[in-house]
Amino acid sequence: MAQRKAKTLENQIQFLLQSFSWNDNEEALEEQVREIGGYLSEFQQVITTLGQSDEALSFKESYYHLASQYNSITSKLEDQKKRAKLLKGRSANDGDGEVAIEMKRLLEENYSLHESIKVGNAFVNQAMATRTDLASHNQSLNRIKDKASTVNTIFGSASSIMSSIRRQKLKHTIVMGVVAGLCICFLLWWWLRS
Repeated sequence: MAQRKAKTLENQIQFLLQSFSWNDNEEALEEQVREIGGYLSEFQQVITTLGQSDEALSFKESYYHLASQYNSITSKLEDQKKRAKLLKGRSANDGDGEVAIEMKRLLEENYSLHESIKVGNAFVNQAMATRTDLASHNQSLNRIKDKASTVNTIFGSASSIMSSIRRQKLKHTIVMGVVAGLCICFLLWWWLRS
């Protein structure tokens, strides 16, 4: 049930991200961003209920990828708002050259900060994906370890059974040797007596 809900949410978020349009007005953009954010938080809650299964790890990777796209959209939207706020009522040709230069510098600084944040987010997302991958490998190695210990237990039992069979075979060999020796002694005694 939770897996089906997670898959539905994943598909819904992907659809909303792909259909996101920058041509809408600011209020419509903010509404789309809020809707995607709500689905993302619900998706994260469903993933936590799945535990540490392989499917949960795959959903976590998908979540980090979708969250990265969402963060990119929200940061671009914030940049647009800041730019509109800075340029509101002013233009580069206002005649006040220093203000225009100052606004241009602020916009360039804002852009460079945005790019730095984007690179940082990429590193964080890569680290989270690597962490998820390592957790998956750790689970696989634990399963292999459990199977190896099971096989070792089975072979340990087989080894004890084999040594028990060898001891029994040795006892039979000794008994047969003693009986054969007694028969030979009896035959020698019989032959010497006659």
